[in-house]
Amino acid sequence: MPYCRKCGTQLDPESKFCYNCGTPVTPTTTAPVYVRQPAIRKSSSVAAIILISILVFALVAAIVVFLPMHQVSFTQSNEASAANVNTLNLIVNADVANVNIMFKNLSGNQRATVNVTATGRRGMSSSEKPVSLAFEEKTIAQTLRYTVGINRTDKWNLFNNVQVSCEVYIDPSINLDLIVQTGTGGVSFITSSALTIDNLFLATTTGSVEATLTEKIIIAGPVEILTTTGSAQLHWNNTSASGNIPVNIKATTGSVTATISQNKQLSGNVTVDAETTTGGVVLALDIGSVGARIEASTGFLGGTSVDQTGFSGDAVPLQSGNYPAQSNFDIALRATTGGIQIEANYEPGISN
Repeated sequence: MPYCRKCGTQLDPESKFCYNCGTPVTPTTTAPVYVRQPAIRKSSSVAAIILISILVFALVAAIVVFLPMHQVSFTQSNEASAANVNTLNLIVNADVANVNIMFKNLSGNQRATVNVTATGRRGMSSSEKPVSLAFEEKTIAQTLRYTVGINRTDKWNLFNNVQVSCEVYIDPSINLDLIVQTGTGGVSFITSSALTIDNLFLATTTGSVEATLTEKIIIAGPVEILTTTGSAQLHWNNTSASGNIPVNIKATTGSVTATISQNKQLSGNVTVDAETTTGGVVLALDIGSVGARIEASTGFLGGTSVDQTGFSGDAVPLQSGNYPAQSNFDIALRATTGGIQIEANYEPGISN
């Protein structure tokens, strides 16, 4: 409806003049429309601030609880003793540990001593004792069976930074049947003591395994050196063999190395199987009074390189000039994805 611009009287739409004051009517205008602005929602901003504060608090709490801030220093020892036994059956099972096997003369009837240490840092929520240990001894006839278990107490706490080490000392006067298995970590077997080994099994899931067998050692049973992801290494230096001995060195993903030096007679043959699925195989062979035959096979992504002296040629299979001899190494090398490197040396007449 129009209004008089002078006195504000409401007029008919067809009016030309204001009937109240006589003022001419201007073109129709409408009353001003006021649009109400929406109020700012302060509640949404407050909610966002609260949410951010909660997230920051949770992050800080997680850092305090899980971040490895507390120092760990743990040590525990155990020993196995038995009289009138001639064989030690030692079994070490660890989910995470570096296991070192060593030898020394122990007092009295001690046959083995185990020292476990854990060092590093842990989170507030972790146990003050990062590993749990279990020891069991059992004597059957003339054999002492000694079982060692090493397990983490916080298996799923990925924030801990704790290193576990297990040192095993064995009296070399006793025959040894040894089984060592660890989930994550390394296994090392090194000795220069005179020793008879009835069985040697060293394995890890993730890590390296290394065994050094010297000339004072007599191998009277199978040898296995295994890793799923890592390196498997055998160092054989004029070791004696009692009968026919199988040796298995294997890595699923990783490298395999066999270093063999034999310049004295054996009482039987040694069969060596060295294999990796993904990785490389290295053989360094140095023989004198024994014979050797080497076979090798690779997948389509690998090849075999040969550097030899005193063998049949530069292509596998290789045979030393005296093969078959009174005692021999029969060696099979396999790499599914990877290469094989062979260094073989035979010098006739060398015997210690």
